[in-house]
Amino acid sequence: MLDETGLDAAEVTAKAKNPSEIQKESPAIDTAEQIKEQIEQNDDLREILADIAGEKTAEEPEDIQAAIIDKLYEGIKPDESTVTAREPDQYKRVLGLDKVPLLSSSRVLDVGSGNANIKASDFDLPEENIVRIDMSPQNPDVQEGNVLDIPFDDERFDEAWATFVLKYVDHRLPSEVVSRLQSAIQISGSHIGAYTLVDNYSTFQGIKAVSELLRVVKPGGRVRVASYLYDFEQGETLKNILDGVLSGRIPGLTITGTEVQSSSSDPQGKEANIFLEKGKGYNQDKFNEYVVQEFQRLVPRGLAQAILQPAVSK
Repeated sequence: MLDETGLDAAEVTAKAKNPSEIQKESPAIDTAEQIKEQIEQNDDLREILADIAGEKTAEEPEDIQAAIIDKLYEGIKPDESTVTAREPDQYKRVLGLDKVPLLSSSRVLDVGSGNANIKASDFDLPEENIVRIDMSPQNPDVQEGNVLDIPFDDERFDEAWATFVLKYVDHRLPSEVVSRLQSAIQISGSHIGAYTLVDNYSTFQGIKAVSELLRVVKPGGRVRVASYLYDFEQGETLKNILDGVLSGRIPGLTITGTEVQSSSSDPQGKEANIFLEKGKGYNQDKFNEYVVQEFQRLVPRGLAQAILQPAVSK
């Protein structure tokens, strides 16, 4: 009678004093190769073991983020109806410039300018000290640029402004982006709900946008974000970043703001602003680490890879 080793029971008893012989005469099973084969066939197991071993995947998380943003926004431009002209007085009021003014030497990046009717002299700045970008420039003075990938070097500006911009990356994604995210769920076979993924990805985008705004601001500089109070309450980005600051995961970042005198009697038209100030101890690398951690938490790797498949863009 053979036991689980493939040897006769009497033979096993006779050789019990020399276990090496049993091992030598056991069926030729390469356990290491079997395990390796199982790992290669199991994406989740391979990723877990790679994380435990501290190994890096072929693509760094930052590269995957960039590729996903490119894929989801490929060929998409914001609806021009969402671009509203804004006057200098509105800028000053909602950005708190009437209460926390600029220095005359400040260099400013205005993100999401659209067709805003402003110029540097409105803020007592030299013309070359204000740079304006938008995904769909409506003005020849505005350069094309995306808040998720700002086309400027680190620490170039004293301030960065995002006026009525964050809501479009935080919780109001273009319908094409939503469709591509839903398609990724089908491709990956994930059990995550479509609305959950859209919400999670929106939050990641908001964090990524704030990271980019902070990246281009000098140490001691400031990011001013203005929107409707309703947008701040609906979006998760700033709540998420506040949690990061309070937990110590984002050191050196101070969050303040000013009271905004609203131009509307409608509660949903109430405007608000938030300042993100790069104080002593702020480290952009630490914030980037935070972005990666939140990306990995909010967008499962299987879905991230599914988003990058060509079928998503169909």
